[in-house]
Amino acid sequence: MYFPVLRSGVIVQYPVSRSTDYGLAEAESPGGASWRSSTGRVPVRRWRLELDEISDEEAATLASFYEDCRGGWRTFCFPEPLGNLLVWSEDLARPVWAKSPGTSIIRTGTTSEEPAEFLIVNASGAPGGVWQEVDMAPGAALCFSCEIQGSAGQEAVIMAAGNRRQLLTTDAWRLDYVTGVSGGGAQRVGIELAAGATARVRCLQAEIQVMPSEYQPTYETGGVFPKTRFAQDGLSIVSIAPGRNRAIVILESLMESGL
Repeated sequence: MYFPVLRSGVIVQYPVSRSTDYGLAEAESPGGASWRSSTGRVPVRRWRLELDEISDEEAATLASFYEDCRGGWRTFCFPEPLGNLLVWSEDLARPVWAKSPGTSIIRTGTTSEEPAEFLIVNASGAPGGVWQEVDMAPGAALCFSCEIQGSAGQEAVIMAAGNRRQLLTTDAWRLDYVTGVSGGGAQRVGIELAAGATARVRCLQAEIQVMPSEYQPTYETGGVFPKTRFAQDGLSIVSIAPGRNRAIVILESLMESGL
């Protein structure tokens, strides 16, 4: 199950708020000393979505989805609307990143550098590259962006949800992006190089919107939450006028680690 997508291809409107409960325990001794520690439980992320001027059809879809979930009982997949959907955008050597045979990934620069930079080497005789699969609802906009650098005039391809954009690299770092529309399920985002080609990349990011925003690095946890649920009092829909509705949605999910 996926959280419903609006006609615009996104799942939220602004304003939207996000908070994370890390489960901290605090105490203060009679002498005034403070003590703070983790409770050891998995952090919980919460979102408050305010949807304005949604159609009767969109409102009905949202209400039906809430009923299908039995309120907060059943879980569903929800992509982070304010962040990077990728897992380990700062380490392309992690198993979550797939790569073609003959393609290698080499980290360049210092290990403490952020954002991390990587050299992609396609030593095979066929096009190859590196990619990640992102679980998305059908009809959702999926934007993949990265900064890329290579020999002037060298061809590269960036891809998102079946859409491919061919570009020519330059000697300087340049931000490029491509936007596709999800067909539902695992959607591939990544970079492909011609046979024998190399390129340096950094700031890899996938977002559920049509254009890229400022880069947000990710590590153990990515931005797709497969076990999200409606929080208590998690849905309020008000009819403003015929064909015009306003909804407030409250969601929460455990921040489980990826690969």
